[in-house]
Amino acid sequence: MEALIVSGSKQAFDAVCGVVRRAGDYDITYSQSGAGALTENERKEYDLIVVNSVSDMRSDKLAERLAATDAGVILLCEQETFEATAKRLSGAGVLTVVKPLDARTLFTAVTFISATNARVASVKNQNAGLKKKLDDVKIVDRAKMILMQTLGYNEQQAHKHIEKQAMELRLTKREIALNILKTYEV
Repeated sequence: MEALIVSGSKQAFDAVCGVVRRAGDYDITYSQSGAGALTENERKEYDLIVVNSVSDMRSDKLAERLAATDAGVILLCEQETFEATAKRLSGAGVLTVVKPLDARTLFTAVTFISATNARVASVKNQNAGLKKKLDDVKIVDRAKMILMQTLGYNEQQAHKHIEKQAMELRLTKREIALNILKTYEV
């Protein structure tokens, strides 16, 4: 897994880096500036981004921009602005943690991001599988329609024809349907 830690302070980076390493098997990249973080984020896909104070831009704005990716973003925020910032950025998917930093809280936030990323990946895989199935159904339906128009089959006969061909040729119904489409479509 890939992590980007953004902090203007090397001391804060070291503290955050130690917690992130304990929380998961992350390859960690360090950026001292917001501009550097944005450039780094365009160059590489990250699973986790932790944003601390930087001098070249507001940390909350940086976290919000970085949250437009698939990465889980944690913003380390001053106590005075914590609640308002957390409310405002939660809609963008940014998890806000109050400073001064407590290692246990950050550890929990990092493992929460990791668990959330795993669930999102699972849902994306399910979604891709469902999209493929839907695409398969559309292709098979188009092939059935062609068989109905060109050979005079009814829908049941067209369906049975495709199933029979798939079994006999040991191909998927999608492959049979694609062959039918190639044969009959102009």
